[in-house]
Amino acid sequence: MFYDWFKQPVKAKLGDDQEVELDRVVAGLVWPGERPGVICVVGQEALTSEKWWADSERKKGRPYHLVREMEERDLGLLIRYALELRKTFQIQAFYSRYHKPAADFLNERNRKAYERGRPQFQYLDVPYGHEPASEASQGLRTGRIEVHLRLLRELLVPGRKRLHLGLKSRLGEELLSIGTAELPTLTDMDTPACGALAYAVVALEYYGDIGMEDAEVAHLNEKLLEHHGQE
Repeated sequence: MFYDWFKQPVKAKLGDDQEVELDRVVAGLVWPGERPGVICVVGQEALTSEKWWADSERKKGRPYHLVREMEERDLGLLIRYALELRKTFQIQAFYSRYHKPAADFLNERNRKAYERGRPQFQYLDVPYGHEPASEASQGLRTGRIEVHLRLLRELLVPGRKRLHLGLKSRLGEELLSIGTAELPTLTDMDTPACGALAYAVVALEYYGDIGMEDAEVAHLNEKLLEHHGQE
């Protein structure tokens, strides 16, 4: 993901009535299934933030903030809400995984939108969102998110915390309630909210931070690869 030096930071209100400036904003999306689909919008604190220039903060990396989460069972409405959120928060990209029912719906919806001159909806594949073909052929569940959830947990460790969920969000409790033994088989549709949050955060981490040294970005990517290899 490239960084636009001329883009003005997005101002977003957090759940505790504070305002934060963000300069990289993405969203994670989990498609509806047995449970409602979920969108989580996550932004990275802008370089204009005064505390970013403190050495202690630079070593940790810039914080991420969850600025909006929503769920919806109807796929058409979920996409409509996504387009509204994209405009409100200047979302650079939505990240999800391939899901055939959703892909078929989007192909038809985007075709009609194009014909009518209306906004289309596109998403990008989340990093490490594909299972090896050998595993898929064995009928193992798709959409597994062990690597993504492990990264979320690392970003919530006290003293190194960089992911801020806000006072009203229950995602922190939900994430911590997941047992370590559950991680290898858990899918995004088992816990859609955590999945959507993880997709957004992993995308931000994977594509690096313009304010971090190249070596630090490489280290983050190595950690992601290490977790992915353990699946």
